[in-house]
Amino acid sequence: MVLNGKDISGYRISALALECYHCWPPGPGVCTDTIQCKDVCSSFTINKNSSAKQEKENFKVCMPPSFCDSYSLNYGSYKENKNVMCCVTDRCNGEDVPVLPYQPPNGMKCCSDENCLQTVECQGDEDRCIIANVNKNGSKSTVHGNSAGSTT
Repeated sequence: MVLNGKDISGYRISALALECYHCWPPGPGVCTDTIQCKDVCSSFTINKNSSAKQEKENFKVCMPPSFCDSYSLNYGSYKENKNVMCCVTDRCNGEDVPVLPYQPPNGMKCCSDENCLQTVECQGDEDRCIIANVNKNGSKSTVHGNSAGSTT
């Protein structure tokens, strides 16, 4: 199982493991599957918004505490944010986490192309410019934009 590019399936289960709801990938209806967890239970919502469509997914997983950070990404024509709730009691991650609202522009701008001929307005607490390599359906590209929170 991969979360944010890191394999989280190989963690050992201890005798004092938590029991967490586990829905990865998310499916229709109420999540009832559970898994033994040595880290923390988590529920998180990822909201993806592009000019073509808006998509919201709710996940329930066991993961290391280092992944318990919300984030936002803004590439201009594509925006994504993740709202995370982590907890440490059995089946504490049963509720869906609400989508983070998009924030108004904060005055900062970042380059949205390699030559900085176009810019992206930062929103809310987005406070850093980023360049990312993206592989979508076998097609590789480099995108420029801004972010807030941990995106690792």
